[in-house]
Amino acid sequence: MGLRLDLFGSVRARIGGDEVELGSAQRRALLAVLALQANQVVTRTELIDALWGEKPPSSASGSVYTFVSSLRAALESESAPTVLVSEGSGYCLRLGPDAVDVFRFEELRETGRRRERDHDRAGALAAYASALELAAEEPLAGLPGPFVAAHRDRLRELRLDLVERRARLLLETGEAALAVSELSPVAAGHPGHEGLQSILLLALHRCGRREEALRLFEELRTASIEDFGTEPGPGLCALRDQIAANDPALLPAAQAAARTLALQPPEVFVGREDELAVLRAAVARLGRAGEAVLVEGEPGIGKTALLAVGLSGADHRIAAAAVDGPAGTTPLQVVLDALAPVAGTMAERHLRLAEAARAVDPASPDAVEGLLGEVESFVEQVCAAGPLVLVTDDLQWADPLSLRAWERLAALTHRLPLLLTGACRQVPGHRAPELARLACAATVLTVAPLPSDQAFGLAERLAGAIDVTLLDLVPRAAGNPRYLLEVVAGAAAAEPPVHLAGPLPVDLPECAVTAIAHSLGFLAPGSLEVLRRAALLGGTFALSELAIAAGGAGGMEAAIEELLSAGLLVTAPRGLAFRHPAVQESLLARFSRSIRIAMHRELAEALDSGRAPVERVAAQLLAGPVPPDRWVHEWLTRSAADLAAREPYSALRLLWAALASGTAGPHRDRHTVVLARLKHWLGSEMGGTAGRPAGQSEDPAVRAEMRWLMAVSHHRRGDRARVPADTADALADPLIPAVWRHLHVALASQARCQAGARRSQCVEDRVEARYLAGRWDELISELSRVLDDGPAMATMALGHPTPARRLSGALALVTARRDRSVDAGTHLRAAWQGGLDEDAEAEGGEFVVAARATMAEQLGHHRHALEVLTALTRRPTPLAHRLMPSLVRLAVDLGEHDQAKYATLRCERAPDQAVAALRCRALLDHDPLVALAAAAMAGENGDELDAAEATEDAAVLFARNGLLVEATSALRTAVARYQELGAHWDVRRAAARTKRAGER
Repeated sequence: MGLRLDLFGSVRARIGGDEVELGSAQRRALLAVLALQANQVVTRTELIDALWGEKPPSSASGSVYTFVSSLRAALESESAPTVLVSEGSGYCLRLGPDAVDVFRFEELRETGRRRERDHDRAGALAAYASALELAAEEPLAGLPGPFVAAHRDRLRELRLDLVERRARLLLETGEAALAVSELSPVAAGHPGHEGLQSILLLALHRCGRREEALRLFEELRTASIEDFGTEPGPGLCALRDQIAANDPALLPAAQAAARTLALQPPEVFVGREDELAVLRAAVARLGRAGEAVLVEGEPGIGKTALLAVGLSGADHRIAAAAVDGPAGTTPLQVVLDALAPVAGTMAERHLRLAEAARAVDPASPDAVEGLLGEVESFVEQVCAAGPLVLVTDDLQWADPLSLRAWERLAALTHRLPLLLTGACRQVPGHRAPELARLACAATVLTVAPLPSDQAFGLAERLAGAIDVTLLDLVPRAAGNPRYLLEVVAGAAAAEPPVHLAGPLPVDLPECAVTAIAHSLGFLAPGSLEVLRRAALLGGTFALSELAIAAGGAGGMEAAIEELLSAGLLVTAPRGLAFRHPAVQESLLARFSRSIRIAMHRELAEALDSGRAPVERVAAQLLAGPVPPDRWVHEWLTRSAADLAAREPYSALRLLWAALASGTAGPHRDRHTVVLARLKHWLGSEMGGTAGRPAGQSEDPAVRAEMRWLMAVSHHRRGDRARVPADTADALADPLIPAVWRHLHVALASQARCQAGARRSQCVEDRVEARYLAGRWDELISELSRVLDDGPAMATMALGHPTPARRLSGALALVTARRDRSVDAGTHLRAAWQGGLDEDAEAEGGEFVVAARATMAEQLGHHRHALEVLTALTRRPTPLAHRLMPSLVRLAVDLGEHDQAKYATLRCERAPDQAVAALRCRALLDHDPLVALAAAAMAGENGDELDAAEATEDAAVLFARNGLLVEATSALRTAVARYQELGAHWDVRRAAARTKRAGER
């Protein structure tokens, strides 16, 4: 018998059954290197690299020669001659194919994989067991060198892969207990190996040890957070949620069958009057004619409850069954299980039919056709005994033959006393064609989310009364009864809320968070991970942002399709949005606080690298809130001025936090300057913001600017006597830049003389033109430029206040129309704060009036909005006339015809106001064609905003005149134009106005 080597465990050599003394660890390591490259020449240089790596000792070459000589003497014998030979500049270990246990292990592994591919589970299990028996000990134990270390890691991974493969096969063959026994010690040694852990959790669950599986997950989760600072992967988390929810999809295919369904109406049911009327009418007609009804809707929307309530008054036999999850079922199982209770004297025939279904070859058209014919005949015989209501739930998981049978039975309802009902939801890529055919064969009832009043009604009946907590929580369920039930149950249990810092005030009870998170277990792991990442982005987000947040998550398109189909996400003007805020909040609450903050920080930097808008980056930093670090300070230095122009309140919060952190270092001056400029622009009290840098900064320009801002602040408060002293302090600085010397002198002169400044009509015209042309981002850039340039802002402040007031007013109106009420209010305060010259306080206020009216309208205060806009009739400026159609619109809607007529006449008599006059006249006369003419004229003039608003008016007027096709077309055009502007409030208003007009 020749030489045999064992590389698992301590390296051993045997010749004829006798073990050979191999000597030191380095000699055994050299033998292992040669053995793993058996029958190949390995050079001395390669051996040196394998044993010592990049820093071999000077004696390495001599040591290799010594080791080889010693091993050759030990290994060669009469039964194993010349196994270690010299060839050229290297050595070769000549061995048979089965001489090394590692080679036998790899061969058994390949044999098992081949048998697994051939569906020979028993053969694969045996091969894997033999391979694992060979690899029971640590590979290449105790040996030094980089080559051995690399192969040790490789063999460990191969062994873990075999353990995982064998455990999966054991689960598939129903040997869950054996899988637990074999897997537990291996998984305990590899807590970070989620493949092993997921199989162990599933095996425990299938053994009936559900609580043990859940405890194991919590142990793994704790270890993952402590060791790696992150939650377990999405697949493992999704499996945990499925186990906690007792998801039947986790049962093996042999167990994942249809189940008899008890149609028990819920204790509380609200709304759905139209859908109930259809079902009850079908029941009432059943004695005379049958019908097929298919109920569709998102998960948790109440499809089964609707069927239970709608069929509860039936005096006929009701047979019902549901499919338990997406695992495979026996052909026709849900149909046959539903029919079993009504088989009666035909029980034996039903049994034969079930046996035939189990034996049928789906690939044989004749066999399938014969089986379906038998089902039809059986149902005809059942219906001969009296009317039948047949209910099949969760048809999206039904087998193809069950769906074909349902379609065939639907065709029989016209001549049988059969009410065939089913419930399903869309699952992308799963049974879509079959479900589409069912919809064509039946009356389809689409169950939508409950309207707000019905949602509150359901909550009141569940809870007994609506308190302040439920007033806040109920809208989060977005009309989904399942989420609503969990929210109300959590509130009733008086559980502490889950508080998160972030864009949403999350106060969902803990049990609601858990239950809602568990309800998402039906999602594919990749889809669930995409949804978890989306939760970090807030309620609404762009597709590009989701792509950045999802990072390396594959199959994002398929995930989004599933999430849209499940009703968890909906399309929105800005991209996508969570339909149910409660789902987003539950997903956020599943992150620990430290992990969530870290993910917000990581996402902020990723969004910045992906060129996302600065306000979206800021939202991530505020959502944590993320403690300012070096990158945050650098980002603020680059972006604070731009952010301040877009979202001034967000900029204030981030700059305050950055300065308070004590980590600003070299960025402190820049943060302070931008914060002071922003507070100056908004008319806020300067306090110590400018005072400390004025005396402490090493930059003379910063010192001069801060002293100038302090002086202006005193001037605004009426403390003009302090201005000369402030400017004198600045001018006494020998290093003061020339531009700031000039600005301080001008300020002191203006304070002494109280002289009015000259207006800049050019600036005002530019603001007005950009607003009306829809170039709103240029207005934001204008303010960003001012906030980024201290002298430019100071020059504007010394000038006439009207341009600044007009810019702030325009920005208030833009942000209001973009649905950012907080920032709109901030810009309004800036417009109201006046300027150094208070004589012109009433000028430049048209945008302010329009912004105030828009914000009032957003709050539902339409009459107050009209009262605010009435001020435009007292200011006969061109801009006032351009804004007049909004006044006419509100006046017409509120029945104030005289006021609408007066404003229209004012526009018609004003010069160069043809578009505004046409728009007013169209609204007054309810003429959509005139509105379209105004839209066309505005488009030719490049006034995109007027064009969008006039098209919206046309849509409303078409709807009011009953021309719904034209209304829909005009509305789409208006919405597209608004979306180009980012005018999200206008999109909602246009849709709501058109809908109301069509209902009149």
